[in-house]
Amino acid sequence: MIKSYKPDGEGTLVTAQSVSGKTNSMHIAMPMEAFEQAYKRFEEKDHIQHAFPSLSPEEREFILTGVTAEEWDTMFKEEDDE
Repeated sequence: MIKSYKPDGEGTLVTAQSVSGKTNSMHIAMPMEAFEQAYKRFEEKDHIQHAFPSLSPEEREFILTGVTAEEWDTMFKEEDDE
C-alpha cells in the first residue's frame, strides 16, 4: 500500500508499506505529475501494466504490494534453496 510519494530529482520517491509490514521506498524514474496520473488510472481499476507500461515488473510489484526485489528474495529464500 502506497503511503506517500514526492518529487525526487527528475523522478518520484514512492514510500509504501510492504505486505510484511515493513516500510520501503523506491525511486521511480517518472515525473511526479505523470506518476500521479498513472496511479489515479490504476486506482480507478486500470490494470497496473496498462497504467504504468514503462515500469519494470519489479517496480509495478512495489506499487502493488510495497515489496522490493530484495525483500522478495528474502521472503522466499528458503523456497528457492530447496
